[in-house]
Amino acid sequence: MRLFAIALIAAALVATAAHAGPEPRLDCRADTTSPTQHPTVGIWFGGDLANWEPPGCTGWTARPLAVLVETHGDTALTGTPTDILTRLGSISDLTTIRYWSTTRDRWRQLIPNASALSDPDPAKLRPDFDAAELRAGPTFFWQEENTPLNAVTYRMDVRVIDARTVVVAINNALPARAALFASVAPGHHEFLYRFERRDNGTWSLYGLMRSGSGPQLIARAGRKSYGNRAVALFRYLAGERTDCAAPLFP
Repeated sequence: MRLFAIALIAAALVATAAHAGPEPRLDCRADTTSPTQHPTVGIWFGGDLANWEPPGCTGWTARPLAVLVETHGDTALTGTPTDILTRLGSISDLTTIRYWSTTRDRWRQLIPNASALSDPDPAKLRPDFDAAELRAGPTFFWQEENTPLNAVTYRMDVRVIDARTVVVAINNALPARAALFASVAPGHHEFLYRFERRDNGTWSLYGLMRSGSGPQLIARAGRKSYGNRAVALFRYLAGERTDCAAPLFP
């Protein structure tokens, strides 16, 4: 047990040294990058952002966090805002997402099972949502994850949709079961995704994940895992194969 603790602390220190970026963006917008490159990824932990307050573009309130992960960049995604909503509503397709597992040294399925729900009850499965249903929202879906949270029931809200912008907020609607630490309270594991249409017809994508679950030391030790999962989700929403390039955090 003592050796395990020492190894965990060492991993945490490496993770801290590897992260040297500024605070998250204040405008929830994506910088221009090449469509086929990795997105820009920032990872922070609670102690890194002691005085950070969520910017107004997130709609979040200030509260303690264990980890915050930001992704942003251009994509090759084209189509209309309705096409983006259709992709977001295809809950069953989440099972196609693969991420690079640093502990297993291979590509792994991120979400083994997922289904749309008629309401927050995980037993009330239904077919995927269409764009009109997401517009009318909120909608609910359930997924089994290869993460410490195991199984989660999420609420998804479309906050903004117009010709050039789509903003979607997602958070856990029910307490989430978590390995190694107490369950996560509703709304304490959340995502924000902002799609912005460029002049050339493609879309940029900004993503932000905040979780208040878990001890700081364990969170820091999982830095690479957080990063690889975030990249996989970014690629999926961008319409790309999620295992199409070398892992950002090998």
